[in-house]
Amino acid sequence: MYWLSANIKTLPAIASAPSGVGGGLKLNDKFTAHIAAAAGNFEGVAHKCLLFLHLEMRIECFHYLGQEEKVEGSESSEQSGGAGGASRLAHRLLAFHEHASTLLADSALAYIMSGVGEMMSAAVVWRWQSEAGAAGAGGGARLAALRHCLAALSLPHDGLHAAHAYLHLLACTPEEIITSVREKGPQFSELEYLNAFKVIGARRGLSPTDMRAQLKQLSAALGHVGVTV
Repeated sequence: MYWLSANIKTLPAIASAPSGVGGGLKLNDKFTAHIAAAAGNFEGVAHKCLLFLHLEMRIECFHYLGQEEKVEGSESSEQSGGAGGASRLAHRLLAFHEHASTLLADSALAYIMSGVGEMMSAAVVWRWQSEAGAAGAGGGARLAALRHCLAALSLPHDGLHAAHAYLHLLACTPEEIITSVREKGPQFSELEYLNAFKVIGARRGLSPTDMRAQLKQLSAALGHVGVTV
């Protein structure tokens, strides 16, 4: 589309050139305006296509990373060919990048792929927060696969820092989390802490009474540092 737009814009100059195919035609302003409008329409379509691809990369992240994590050697892993959501996502992104790099300008491809690391992080955290992902295993391996994918795409993996921090949070006890909030301040939103406590409580078999007591202490700790979420 960009190629069509650029070439359409050159038509008036080609037609009006004495040595051109038009033999020095004199184009009126209305015709020139129509040519410019047509070129603008193609350019607008090209912008929309880039936006759709930009959004598609984010949809792909949530589609694949929202799936159950496969543990190597498990029955579910063998049934799926041993490929977890992170591996399948990496395969899709690398295949798209390889194909698109031969067709698109570097700036266009950079726009499409921008923010993929942050979206990967948001997707895996969302998965870990869900009840289905509470007992999931292989979180570290999943992040390692995503980090290798970003490296292969020449993209920064800073966006995965939030997921690494949340994975560490889920490995802590409620008491450790509450102490950290009191000493260092909150590193996550209140909702993220509440979802983490839900996952930790399910993993550790905390009773409803114990969970209510821990949540009360968490609320007090968040209030102590004056945070409104």
